[in-house]
Amino acid sequence: MVLLDFVVGIPSPKLHVPHAFKPTRDDRGWFINPIGPNPWWTVLAALVPALLCTILIFMDQQISAVIVNRKEHKLKKGCGYHLDLFMVAVMLGVCSVMGLPCPRRRWKLPLLQQVQIS
Repeated sequence: MVLLDFVVGIPSPKLHVPHAFKPTRDDRGWFINPIGPNPWWTVLAALVPALLCTILIFMDQQISAVIVNRKEHKLKKGCGYHLDLFMVAVMLGVCSVMGLPCPRRRWKLPLLQQVQIS
């Protein structure tokens, strides 16, 4: 497409790529202070809600696993079952460190209808 633009002479916007691989801002390096201009005590203040969220998501995962793994469901666990739990744990750790929102599972429950005969 670029060759066609060049041959025909159609002026179209192009992406200008710099020649050097460097940060986009000269006043900032590759590593940025994660705290930024915030005071040091904000890290300590953020630990309490982060710990509570971690416990909440862990308990949600464990309670969901207990409900799903009941004998009445006759679940056959394959090799992906433990890999799934491992990936949830890894993603929870990475998201906690980076301050990203935690992954949420969307459980699809069967549609339940109440039938009344009067």
